[in-house]
Amino acid sequence: MIVEKLAQETEKFCVVILGTEKNAGKTTVLSRLAEQSDERLALTSIGRDGESVDVVYGTEKPKIAVKKGTLVATAAGLLKECSLSKRILFMTGINTPLGEVVIFSAEDEGYVQLSGPSIVSQLVEIKRLFKQMGAQKMYVDGALGRKTFSACALADEAVLVSGASTYPDCETAAEETAFIAETFFYPRYEGGDFPSSGIAAIKNGERICLDDLSQIGTEEFFDEILLSGALTDGIIKRLSAIKFSSLVVADQGKITASRQNTQNFLRAGKKIYLLNAPDLVAICTNPFSVKGFSYDAQRYVDEVAKRVSVPVFDIVGEIYSPPKGDRK
Repeated sequence: MIVEKLAQETEKFCVVILGTEKNAGKTTVLSRLAEQSDERLALTSIGRDGESVDVVYGTEKPKIAVKKGTLVATAAGLLKECSLSKRILFMTGINTPLGEVVIFSAEDEGYVQLSGPSIVSQLVEIKRLFKQMGAQKMYVDGALGRKTFSACALADEAVLVSGASTYPDCETAAEETAFIAETFFYPRYEGGDFPSSGIAAIKNGERICLDDLSQIGTEEFFDEILLSGALTDGIIKRLSAIKFSSLVVADQGKITASRQNTQNFLRAGKKIYLLNAPDLVAICTNPFSVKGFSYDAQRYVDEVAKRVSVPVFDIVGEIYSPPKGDRK
């Protein structure tokens, strides 16, 4: 089966399933990976996942199936929605809108709903607990989409799921997918301390801590600008008035600016570095949209594969393509 080949691409402990948008197909990928694994798995989610009906669109969603022995971190308010016998192992003290995050072991096969923490430090603690409890592999569902995603800082590897939910033509969807994939390969930052908040500007080895980009003069030249927050279209526009060489952001999930603006920024001679980023090991495509249209499944795989440097899978259509593109 194609999903077994996909699983072979994930070699490290913590793997995040990251979607290009909501309803990209992350839950299907997560469930298929969980079903085929012979390792002791641990599952959690950023936000809610696994519900039978999408709470935003009202459409039917696939369930997350788990095997006996699987470790699950989810909100206490969803325990009654998990259709299996469970043994509570730990109350984490991490609160969510659906209650405290609880870790349990599945005592038989069944289905689960996930709602985990959304703060990186809390996810790091869940990861530590899973390892301590003997998990061999941890899958994190990235929730709504890349622009609300916060697990890049803790994940070892990533699988990107590209759906047909937004763009009516598969070429545009493939281009957007290739852009997101490329951000994983931005160079890593190996400099000094990264700011926990605000902005740091580096000039001749001297660090200047700032609250806002407006505090940077337009005539001065800086070697590096370290941005703790998101790289948005508005931030890129403000950066265009500043003289500097390199921009450093915390992780790939902080890059929320559009493809056009980000690529124009790079073409202008600027460089973007990442403090942290998981290894992108594969892309999964979903040719169906909740809006009622679809792509040809084989063509979508091919359009994505020729633009990227990782393997591409359609695990429902049983389609696989090795990477055909090169990193830009």
